[in-house]
Amino acid sequence: MNLKLKTKSYNPTLRILITTSLVLIISVFVIGSFYDLKIAEKLVNKESLYGQTFDIFGKIAIIIPLNFIIVGLVYHYVFYKGITKTQGSFIIIIFEILVLFIFLMIESIFFRSNKLLPLQFNALIIIIFDLIISYFWHKNIELVKDKNLVKKIILAIVFVLLIYLSTEILKNVVSRPRPRNVIDGTYEYHAWWQFDWSNAIIGKNKSFPSGHTTSAMSLLAPIFVMNRKSVIVPINFAIALLFAILTAGSRMVLAAHFLTDVTGAMIISIIIFSFLLSIKFKKGKTYE
Repeated sequence: MNLKLKTKSYNPTLRILITTSLVLIISVFVIGSFYDLKIAEKLVNKESLYGQTFDIFGKIAIIIPLNFIIVGLVYHYVFYKGITKTQGSFIIIIFEILVLFIFLMIESIFFRSNKLLPLQFNALIIIIFDLIISYFWHKNIELVKDKNLVKKIILAIVFVLLIYLSTEILKNVVSRPRPRNVIDGTYEYHAWWQFDWSNAIIGKNKSFPSGHTTSAMSLLAPIFVMNRKSVIVPINFAIALLFAILTAGSRMVLAAHFLTDVTGAMIISIIIFSFLLSIKFKKGKTYE
């Protein structure tokens, strides 16, 4: 059976959220195209606790969809071969907390002591997400037993890879200096459409689009696994967008990105997300 996942088969609420979000974000992107530098100069506060907190979140956000995928695969392949759901959930939670602890310990080596609170906050956020993920798989037996689960997970992985690759490619094509380097006079400002390959050797100093914001948008990945009619789908979209906005704001406050950098990352991610929702598998539908 070869059935297409047409636009009309989207979750109706999700379709409204996608359309509304794109319109609003594109509108902000247009405004930023004319006032990027002025906005950056007014928002900059490199010592902002909020900025430091969600700057760290942008680095580790990818852990959340990856954990969702890993836990789902464990349930799919292991739990129904002798291990009870309760035992499996306990093992996964302990494992994820251990991995998170090691990761944050490594991260803390590179941060000043005044960033201890942001690290603790992010550790708490990841633990909360891990608990939600384990509970989700524990309760949604129909998804665990879905014969197309692996295909859906592959689609989620493709989404994450595509948004990351598109971000990295555009960073090197546009080679736009970061606000902090423009404000301090190291480089001249240029708009996102004014490609300047003379900055190609700057290395990490590539501003458009925002990789941290893309990382936060990867929280959309679990939607590819969920039933399209589930009420969790639009909630997942709203949560991903909220954390992306918080991360985007932190990057602007730290003078790491212009407004068009962060909104551009959101637009690219939502377009790729919508496109992948519309594709079909050779055998069966993406959603049942």
